[in-house]
Amino acid sequence: MGRCRCGEPLALPFTVLEYVHGRSVLELLRQAGKGGGLPLACALTIVHEVAAALHYAHDKAGPDGRPLGLVHRDVSPSNVLVSYGGEVKLVDFGIAKATAHTRATKSGTIKGKLAYMAPEQVRGEAI
Repeated sequence: MGRCRCGEPLALPFTVLEYVHGRSVLELLRQAGKGGGLPLACALTIVHEVAAALHYAHDKAGPDGRPLGLVHRDVSPSNVLVSYGGEVKLVDFGIAKATAHTRATKSGTIKGKLAYMAPEQVRGEAI
C-alpha cells in the first residue's frame, strides 16, 4: 500500500475475483463428447447449482431492502465453472442488469450469446 505526502496510508479501490481451480462447462462438454457424453448425475448437479446461483442473484436486495432485479444475461457453458473439488460457480456478471436501478438497455444492443438467451430477451421484451 502506498502513502500520501502526509505519510498516511493511501487506500485505492480494487476488485478481487475468486480463483476457481477447475474448468468451464464448455471445456467439460468438449472433453466428455470424446467419451460418450457428460454423465447424467454430473449434468443435473451443474444445472441445479446454476439454478440456485440464479435464484440467489434474482432475490438479492439492496441496503434499502428493495430487490435489485439482477439478471445475468449470459448464462452459457463458458460462464459456468466447475472446480476440481466439484463446486459449481456461475461467473461473469459483467453484463448483468440491475433492472430496478437502470433504464432500458440501449435499443438494438444485444447483451450475451444469442444461443443462450431467454426468448423474451431475443424479442427485446423485459427480462
